[in-house]
Amino acid sequence: MNYNVIMFLVYLAGGLVRGTTVNNLTSVTIQMYSNLTTHFDTQGQIMAFLCTCIMFGSMLGTFTATPIIIKLGRKITIQIMALIAFISNVACMIPFHWMYLLALKVLIGLSSSIIMTVVPMLFSEFVAPNLRGVFGSLMNLFIVFGIMLTAIIQYFISQSDKLFYIAFVPSAISAVVLLILSIWVKESSNSNLVVTEKQIVESIFARKYRKCLFVALTLGTSQAGSGMNAIVQYASLSFANSFNSPQSGTIGFIIVTAANTIAGSIAIPFIRRISRRKLFFSSLAGCMACLLAQIILILVKFDQQIIDSIKLVFTIAFLVFFQFGIGPLFLAMLSEVFPLEVKTKLMNFGMIMFWIALITTTLLFPLIPRVFSFALFFVIDTVCFIVLFKYLPETTGKTLQEIRKIMVDEEPKVEIKPAAHAEAPLE
Repeated sequence: MNYNVIMFLVYLAGGLVRGTTVNNLTSVTIQMYSNLTTHFDTQGQIMAFLCTCIMFGSMLGTFTATPIIIKLGRKITIQIMALIAFISNVACMIPFHWMYLLALKVLIGLSSSIIMTVVPMLFSEFVAPNLRGVFGSLMNLFIVFGIMLTAIIQYFISQSDKLFYIAFVPSAISAVVLLILSIWVKESSNSNLVVTEKQIVESIFARKYRKCLFVALTLGTSQAGSGMNAIVQYASLSFANSFNSPQSGTIGFIIVTAANTIAGSIAIPFIRRISRRKLFFSSLAGCMACLLAQIILILVKFDQQIIDSIKLVFTIAFLVFFQFGIGPLFLAMLSEVFPLEVKTKLMNFGMIMFWIALITTTLLFPLIPRVFSFALFFVIDTVCFIVLFKYLPETTGKTLQEIRKIMVDEEPKVEIKPAAHAEAPLE
């Protein structure tokens, strides 16, 4: 089997593991779990703990990913994390106690977060330069599709508590498929790169890596600090208010995630034909324009029904702009722009900033007036635009050696030999 096909399937399974686990424990499934167990309070702190434990686990995964990947290598890390994700999701299907469920979801968050970190490293090292952008986009697309899939499943199972376990079936299947596919995954074709990573003396804070560190932190901030998660909440509520149904919230969320999935699918051909920088900054500029429009519409005094309709248009436009650049290119560029000997650590810095920005904006959005929320996102986007426009290199069609030369202004100490299977021309 062509190795690009194997990597595509690995990406599909890895993205679905992450996407389905992010959304398989919601207020709907938590209420179902409560009805099946101790009938715990689903309106207070327990609900808050269960809804945020996936974020805590993901943050924990981000902090622990570097030593695990350096110690075990890419392939074994994927296998262990896929196994943990599979066992934990299967265990979640057994109603027992809310603390039991919380502990399992932390494990699931940790394993899926590490999978989301290590899989992009593989495509950047093995996939041919003309395919890296497409593969980077696929991870984002499969995550969004996984989120939509679990939302649809929850819509159909919510009427019967006994069907609670079905919410975890897609996650378990995706994890076991990833585990099986990882058998054919190849470790880095340059075995001494792992040694270089382990024995590196120069800190990532050294002068020559300063530009890399700056780009890592800013990329992570631009991805989550743009306000995407808050905008999804806003759009879901806007659609939900349009339906007279007990499941209006789920329906609204399905519509939003479906729009994200369609936009992500349409974006892939453009990613192959348009340079990364041009697509990334066009996407970011579009998101900024939509945020500015939201601020103006909030301040304008006019017919509220018309204003709300226009707001919804710009909300959907934001989601489309995001999926055309910032969303799919985040992991692609994060995995491309750093030298191999420090890639794991710098990618982790980017993911840490991603989670900090995501949690901060998600918590702040409901607490402060909407106009200030959108203004905050606009400021973050503006700062990220300026910084990345200056420091983020064009990586389209470039080899890892060429990108390294731009970022650290030196040739690699270890020759980077692309795997032979990665050189196959695009069919």
